[in-house]
Amino acid sequence: MFLLIGACRFALTGAYEAGGAAVLQTAAGWTGVALTVFAL
Repeated sequence: MFLLIGACRFALTGAYEAGGAAVLQTAAGWTGVALTVFAL
């Protein structure tokens, strides 16, 4: 499950860097926070 969430986070970050909307970077950031919480 963590791998799927991590892959989605990388996809969001990649889409942002490819010229996507700033909301994609925000979503990727919050996904990272959720992954950190679950990992603890």
